[in-house]
Amino acid sequence: MRNSDNEEFYIGYAPRPPGRIARRTFQTVVGLNALAATVALSLLFAQHPFARSTFEFQEYREFAGELEL
Repeated sequence: MRNSDNEEFYIGYAPRPPGRIARRTFQTVVGLNALAATVALSLLFAQHPFARSTFEFQEYREFAGELEL
């Protein structure tokens, strides 16, 4: 048989969840945030640098070719 003193059951309208459930939820949230930050930083440093681009204000150019719809 199970000991009912050791069982934790959370109901949504209770003011606070039981200790083990609250601790596990906190650890999960912190772990997922750390994972998201790690993935974001990995993607940030893995990308290639942007090409050197300039904005040529009022420098007109002529293009020739065919336009296809």
